[in-house]
Amino acid sequence: MELSRLIRVIRGRWVGVLVVALVGVLVAVIFTNNRNSQRTPDFYSTAAVIFAQNSGESGEELALRLQDAQTEAIDVNRELMVDSPGTAITFDTDLNELYFSAPGISEDDALNLAREMRDAFLAVETAVNAEQLTEQLAAIANEIGPLEVELAALEEVPDSVALNPGSANQRFRAASHQPPSRARSRFE
Repeated sequence: MELSRLIRVIRGRWVGVLVVALVGVLVAVIFTNNRNSQRTPDFYSTAAVIFAQNSGESGEELALRLQDAQTEAIDVNRELMVDSPGTAITFDTDLNELYFSAPGISEDDALNLAREMRDAFLAVETAVNAEQLTEQLAAIANEIGPLEVELAALEEVPDSVALNPGSANQRFRAASHQPPSRARSRFE
């Protein structure tokens, strides 16, 4: 079919072509609106906790600590995670971070849920750390008592300690008992 013949057919039946085109546009608009109304917007948000590497701690030990923290965070947030499918708690050993990810129907809902999960973990972690610090302080206090006794015994030096003549200790004592010399100025 040639182009000129197609144009003659369209001119002769322009009303039918216009009706078919308008029906097609109308069906497309209705279909699109129906599909969009069935969709709910999904937002995801992530809250992070950064872990500092302790002195003397290897990368493997830090990775194990992150893995233990992830397990503890999942235990703490189990109810929230069941009530809100799509939530996740992951970690990154390269960045030393623990991530709390949560979905929501709005950006604020997702952010608030991720923060709630993170804050629940931090509350438990802080309580555990405070308990560990209390135990460590008690252990240190128990070790200090014997050390104080030993220090007191070392500080009790008898007065009749014989010094070797000319020893560095005796020279120091002799120098410390001499009156300070007075330097003369050439302007006096």
